[in-house]
Amino acid sequence: MGNLDDAIKDGWMFYSAFLQNEHRPSPWTGDEPSLEELEAARAGQLFDMTIDGKRWRRVPLAVNWSLAEDDANYRSDKTKAKHKTTPRHLHCEFEFQQQMIHIDFVRYVTWGPLSGFQEFKFFVNGQLKSRGGYYALFGTHEQAMPACLRTNEYAIIADGRLDGLVLPGLSAWLIDTK
Repeated sequence: MGNLDDAIKDGWMFYSAFLQNEHRPSPWTGDEPSLEELEAARAGQLFDMTIDGKRWRRVPLAVNWSLAEDDANYRSDKTKAKHKTTPRHLHCEFEFQQQMIHIDFVRYVTWGPLSGFQEFKFFVNGQLKSRGGYYALFGTHEQAMPACLRTNEYAIIADGRLDGLVLPGLSAWLIDTK
């Protein structure tokens, strides 16, 4: 991903583009899950859905998120220290479908007036393939959620915002190509 300062500048420009009426690319090439499907998937109750006329089957995915060295909470030596909400930088890396997947989560918020963004960036074999997130400014917001890495054969969905100490929820789906 590079350093956090560059990621923050890039994210700020990417998510604020809607203010200039610029088109922001979406990871969804057609239909996306409904809110009901996403809630059921997030709760672990949905294992099969149809999107763009293709069957998506949920498969197990276990990942370990870790703090990046530039996260505001990295190396906090105080056991009772207050959790810092910005800047956040978490990541995970795992093998899926014979490919190395790396996911970065970045959040940056300013406090006067409250504005900022948070996003997931999906890398496959070291190459940025998709991103999605949320941007807020002066009570207005734009979002590209759920964030998704979608190929013809599979999808990995980051299906929510990261609030507090809760780690991002990911679900993996195999897409029937028939």
